[in-house]
Amino acid sequence: MLTLYFVTLAASSGVVGAFLQRELALEGYVASFGGGVSLACGSALGYLAIQLLYMSVVRLLKPTRDNAPLFCELLSLASAGALIPSLLGVHFLGSDPAMLKYEPLGVFGVFAALHVIFKLASFFATLWAAPSSRLNSALWLLAAAIAGATSFGLITRWTSTLEAALQRAPDEMQAYRIGTDYAVARIMPEGAIWEQPLKTFSGQSLTMRWARPPNSDEDAQGPQTFYVNVAIDGAESRTISKSVTLKGPGWVEARIPALSIPAGAETCSISWTSEKDPQWRKLVKYRPVIASRRQLLMSGPFSHETRGDSTSPNFVVILVDGLGDGSAGPARKRDTTPALDHLAAAALSFAHAYTPAPDSAAAVMTTLTGVSPLRHGFLGSHRGPLPEAYKTLPSVLGQQHYVTAAFTEADGDSPTVMAYATGFEKGFETYDTGYAADGAAAAPQNSTASKSAAEPLAGSQVTLNRARAWIDAHNDEKFFVLIRLRELTELAWRSRYAPGLGKGGAEAAPLDTYDSAVAFLDRKLGELFTHLREKELRKNTCVLVTSTHGYDFSMGAGVKPIVNLSEDALSVPLVFLIPGVEKAPRHDVVSLLDIMPSVLKLAGALEDVATEGTDFVNGPNGAQPISVWGDPLQISVRTEKWRFTWQTVVSPFKQQLTAGSGAVELFEASQLKRGAIPRSVAARVPDAVIQFRRGLDTYITRCQQGWKTKTEETPQ
Repeated sequence: MLTLYFVTLAASSGVVGAFLQRELALEGYVASFGGGVSLACGSALGYLAIQLLYMSVVRLLKPTRDNAPLFCELLSLASAGALIPSLLGVHFLGSDPAMLKYEPLGVFGVFAALHVIFKLASFFATLWAAPSSRLNSALWLLAAAIAGATSFGLITRWTSTLEAALQRAPDEMQAYRIGTDYAVARIMPEGAIWEQPLKTFSGQSLTMRWARPPNSDEDAQGPQTFYVNVAIDGAESRTISKSVTLKGPGWVEARIPALSIPAGAETCSISWTSEKDPQWRKLVKYRPVIASRRQLLMSGPFSHETRGDSTSPNFVVILVDGLGDGSAGPARKRDTTPALDHLAAAALSFAHAYTPAPDSAAAVMTTLTGVSPLRHGFLGSHRGPLPEAYKTLPSVLGQQHYVTAAFTEADGDSPTVMAYATGFEKGFETYDTGYAADGAAAAPQNSTASKSAAEPLAGSQVTLNRARAWIDAHNDEKFFVLIRLRELTELAWRSRYAPGLGKGGAEAAPLDTYDSAVAFLDRKLGELFTHLREKELRKNTCVLVTSTHGYDFSMGAGVKPIVNLSEDALSVPLVFLIPGVEKAPRHDVVSLLDIMPSVLKLAGALEDVATEGTDFVNGPNGAQPISVWGDPLQISVRTEKWRFTWQTVVSPFKQQLTAGSGAVELFEASQLKRGAIPRSVAARVPDAVIQFRRGLDTYITRCQQGWKTKTEETPQ
């Protein structure tokens, strides 16, 4: 009887091992032939060790030589025969995939039930059997120990092969454009794992952005709907699974909310699968090996801070190319900006704000860095690169767990302004370069508008709609969004401006076209302001509206305006709505240089950030804005009383500057906006000229690192 027991034990162990190996292989837990053999043998020996351990315990507690208990044990072991039909591919529940999915559990349940029933019978038979010596229990225990140790070694070998076969997501990342949005992302094959350390903080959420790789073949494309699995480990471990559906040509976010991230989390592991993981898999330490060519792009994960009562405010910064400070009111005698005026009435409104250059690239980079064009290197045809010493506003805010985005309208610019990979994208998680130009092709993505109706939807209003949708999607997080609008850079009559101001249509004078475009853009900005109020974002969102430059219409309403160092071109509106800060008209002189330190001060992140500007929110800063322009370089300094202009004879970033070269002019500020042709008074006030020259000497010395000397100049 004992011989028959051992034969049956060996056979049932083999069946159980083969069954477990087969089912785990179907789930992707067998990576190689050797791993499969280790799993089958290790499972069989583990089952055998359990049986021998049971026998050693029974023989120790109630030793017996009767055959009745051993016969019941034979029946218990023989119940493994219930697994054989499954090993042979016999199905009891038909061919329905949903039923076949659970059939192995049913078969194993039958085996387990029979096994336990006969085990109980064996136990009770032992209780009624005649007693015997306990010495042979030690032999059973020794055999169980040997089988258990061997099983442990084989299972360890199997898990090693599985761990080695698991695909890891590549470290390499690059920028991908999906739709109109750029993001830095990595290729994520199906089943591949990306691991990243976590530094937890209060209110932390995790955000990933997903998309299909561009130009991928059909077999390698990820599915429309997939499942993102995030395993978070630390003092407490947790696995979260989220369903994600791609919608058109764009990035789709998957967010793990703060409540799902346990305190003390140290690492997170991210993978994705085409099918949802069963619940039991979340309890298993090891991930299956998936043999698939399917791939997706993943940008992130990013750690953001969920908004709370004590968090710092959101920021919406709007830069409008060409919106000079004289675009409305007495200067034009037309009510072209009622929405902006309404915002200004409830905010800090600066009457004397100036751009560092009437050049979009230079002005935007100064806004983002808080340093002048002669230091950051973006001016005219010169496009950086940005020195490493200077941080960008979104980079600093990103370190403060802000989610950041830019809508730049860079597409189609010539020369390209704010295109991706030019330096402006630094610190932005999402970088949208799209611009809906005129014509049928300008219809917004996923728009139901007909082609005939597409043209009125073109222009900066499409950008504002995209930005508004992004804000709505992130209104529960701290966010910073930059919106640059170039509706006013190409002055041409468009049907969306109708009826317009003055003489509309194709025959409209440049000034009429400009004012009509300003009025149109103001209406669209007003819709955004209203939306922010209705969403109650006004309670925690700062809105700043300014411009990169204005236009000089001094040659007349019927003449195309120019961009230069005149007061009209350099003076820009600056309105800053800050929740909790009392509205006030401000008459101190400020610059776009001051935006970055002012925003960082409100965000509590101004320390250790090198900027030239100062915080203008808490009072006059005594600034004397310096503006630069052209090749040869022209420099202009603005104070409350004067505008001093120096026309150099050198090219920026190519030749050494000296303050003594070039012509200078000095104008009284009170005469600059009266419509009269300004006349230089430099000869009448030489002391002021000397003082400005000395100031420029200091300024040039401070900016010298941004210049190339003649010996460093690139040969032509």
